[in-house]
Amino acid sequence: MKSRMKRIFSLFLAVLCILMTVSCRQDPESTTEETQSDTELSTEERAALDAAALADFMQKYRSGHYQEHLVFQYDDFSAYLQLGTYKGMTYPADSMISEEITDEQVEDYLKGIQIVGTLADSAFTEITDGTVQKFDMVTIDYRGVISGEEHENATASDQELLIGSGTYMEGFESGLIGKEAGKEIQLDLVFSPYYGDPTVAGKPVTFYVTVKKIRRPTVPELTVETINALYGSSFASLSEVKEDIRDYLKTEKSANAASAIISYLELKLMDSCTVIQYPEKEMEHYRNHFVDFYSQNLENGQTLEEYCEEVLGIQYEEFMEGAEDYAKETVKGTLMFLDIAKKENITCTDEQLEALILGLYEGQAAYYNSLEEFLQEYVTIYGADFFELKVISAAVMEMVAENATKVEKTA
Repeated sequence: MKSRMKRIFSLFLAVLCILMTVSCRQDPESTTEETQSDTELSTEERAALDAAALADFMQKYRSGHYQEHLVFQYDDFSAYLQLGTYKGMTYPADSMISEEITDEQVEDYLKGIQIVGTLADSAFTEITDGTVQKFDMVTIDYRGVISGEEHENATASDQELLIGSGTYMEGFESGLIGKEAGKEIQLDLVFSPYYGDPTVAGKPVTFYVTVKKIRRPTVPELTVETINALYGSSFASLSEVKEDIRDYLKTEKSANAASAIISYLELKLMDSCTVIQYPEKEMEHYRNHFVDFYSQNLENGQTLEEYCEEVLGIQYEEFMEGAEDYAKETVKGTLMFLDIAKKENITCTDEQLEALILGLYEGQAAYYNSLEEFLQEYVTIYGADFFELKVISAAVMEMVAENATKVEKTA
């Protein structure tokens, strides 16, 4: 049951990350009737109203109007948190943060998009007497064993996988090449330290994989005309296509590497900090946030206790332990960011605050009648300082990353 609660807690954190960049609401269709009444407003009129709402929020926020809606109000953090070392941190070299783009990666990507682009029209030949090759489509079952125990999040059945797509961790897909269908294959691998699940990142794992079916696609000859027809492009040659792919992959890898490094350093920094005591006001805010998030899913007079047992498969007491864990994690992280920001004189300018608000709203406009409504809901749910805390935390981690050093692997 504990591991079940841990998964729910992890899922909640992941959902919150999405909510903070996508929307607080469940369904854009739910606002259809409300927004229809505003359809007569022109683009210019809507823009003017949104600009006025943003200016009003900024004036009220900076003047202290939202004082009662601020979650964190501290000048001195020494009674709550002891910071760890945040300058001169290190992070390990790893393929997941490598920005190098090889010719083979370009060729594989080109072949992959050609296969994906022609899947509907391709003829697949099932291979019954042969072995897995790169770019085969395989159907697999697998189970991952970590520290002697089968890990539920690393176990699945009837998964479709295009070999060479890079969908799975390093060594998984290549480990299936040359293997026959119907036999269990053992793959001894190690999760990257930058793997998305911090509970298994950096740990050894043994996968037991059964290839149930091998299908080989038949694709047309690779020509620039084929690529242009598939994607509506106008490349003059395949070399031009490859150069474009190389630029794209380099941009993507660079962005993904920066994000992975920051996530790694943030977890490491969190581990190095020691909480002296948790401030109760903030703890209560985030406990309630956790409970309210799940309570909105209750139906037909269902109680939260019933929801925990019937939907989440846990006892109510375990659910509340998850709320406590979430509150502790969030409060600790926020205190950490604010303490470092104070020590390093990292602040949030009006321009940064406005840019973040508009950036978040841009991806969520379908869920709201106006920017004013968006701001009101966020202040109510997250607190008026939510936006500034996001700007500051991002700036803090950027500073930490700039002062960190990559450590090459040693033999």
